[in-house]
Amino acid sequence: MDQTGCLSGFNYQGREKRMTAKEMIEINNARREKLNDENKKYYEDMLIYIRTSDVDEHAGEELLLEILEHLLEAQENGQSAEEVFGSKPKQYCDELLEGLPKESAKDKVLMYLYITASGMSWYFLVTGIFSLFFPDKKGISLTPIIASILFMGAVVLLILKLMKWTTYKEKSNLWLLSAGALIFTAWTGLLVYLGLQNAFQYEMAWPTYTSLVIGIILIAASWILRHRVIKF
Repeated sequence: MDQTGCLSGFNYQGREKRMTAKEMIEINNARREKLNDENKKYYEDMLIYIRTSDVDEHAGEELLLEILEHLLEAQENGQSAEEVFGSKPKQYCDELLEGLPKESAKDKVLMYLYITASGMSWYFLVTGIFSLFFPDKKGISLTPIIASILFMGAVVLLILKLMKWTTYKEKSNLWLLSAGALIFTAWTGLLVYLGLQNAFQYEMAWPTYTSLVIGIILIAASWILRHRVIKF
């Protein structure tokens, strides 16, 4: 059976954008609960694979809804997801994804900024609260801040790519844990190396409340960005 045959009518370019991606995600979340356990596991693997792919969010959500509606209809007729979409879901998804528009460079930049702002906001909040009770006259070391800004977003984006890569791997959780441990080890090693190179000597002294203000500003920025970039 042609792997893409059951969705041959899917055409992103020809569809009217009646719903936003957020609305489609909400519908998907509700409709997905109607799947039985076997079909739900099969579909949610497809969902992770498609959402972590480098495709336009709106197009990806339309595709996921199309697949879900087709699967729900098939389930009512007593068919399983594997009977409908085949025993090679990764290959099936790849064929469908080929016809979708790619994620724009602007969206990629916004995602990077969102991840970095979210992570750094907590760093500054914790640092600010801690400094209220334990003031540090030496100031805040700039090295971990700069390193975090450069690498935090990149690391999270790498993890998202790993989620896609491991979705259809055997022992996928083990792969993710191993990758996470490797990334953590590399990050720790980088900080240790910078410490040995006396890179932490570069400090900035500012009023105690400054870290709190920066943290609040970054939380606000990440909240605004969240509505532009979050897929799920």
